[in-house]
This record gives sequence, C-alpha cells and structure tokens, in this order.
Amino acid sequence: MLVAFCSKFIVNSISDVTASGTISTTFIGLILLLIIRNAAEHIIAVTVAYKDKINLVINIAIKSSIQIALLVLPFIVILSWTIGQDYITLLFNTFLIAVLFITVLLVNYLIQDSKSSKFSFLYR
Repeated sequence: MLVAFCSKFIVNSISDVTASGTISTTFIGLILLLIIRNAAEHIIAVTVAYKDKINLVINIAIKSSIQIALLVLPFIVILSWTIGQDYITLLFNTFLIAVLFITVLLVNYLIQDSKSSKFSFLYR
C-alpha cells in the first residue's frame, strides 16, 4: 500500500516539476524514474539480505543483471548509432567473453540446488 501511495505521489508531482521548464518530462521518465526504481530495488535487496534471505537477494541481483544485459546495453548501442557515434558496439573481445562465461558458470553453480547461504562456496 505504501509503495502504491509513493508511486502515485511521484507520478502526480511530475507535472509540477516540469512546469518550471528546467527539466523535461522525457528526462524525468527515462532517467530519474529509473534511478528511483533501481535505488528502491537496492534498498530492498539490502533489507532482505539483513534478514538473511539470500535466495531473494540473488534473485534480485540476477534479474537486475539480465535487465541491463537485455535492455539497457542494446538500447545504448542503438542510441549511439542514431546520434552518429559508432564507438559503442556489441562486439566483445576474448577477455570479455571469457569473463561473461565464467560469470554464467559461477551463477549457475550458486543457484543450481535452489539453496544458498553466505558460505555456500565453502561447504560444497
């Protein structure tokens, strides 16, 4: 209920903030609201980790990483192409591919039995 109230308050206050003319509605929608959402996601992850629910923390971290990999990175590449900058591409060198592969293996190893703890790597 509190989240719904805060969300309604933020959405309703956008028109008041943009009325001054210094910040556009597009900037608030694309940048500021995403920053607020990610901050809330991180606060929830820290709170849940403090309550020792590691599975939920790992779930939040994995979903956030997948969101960045599948949405934000391709969006930034396409945006750079549209403004005429070809510096950002999706061509990864061998080192980055190796790091990505090792990361996938570690995450798979961590969540394969659906049980996790702070010391899951020590007890296996």
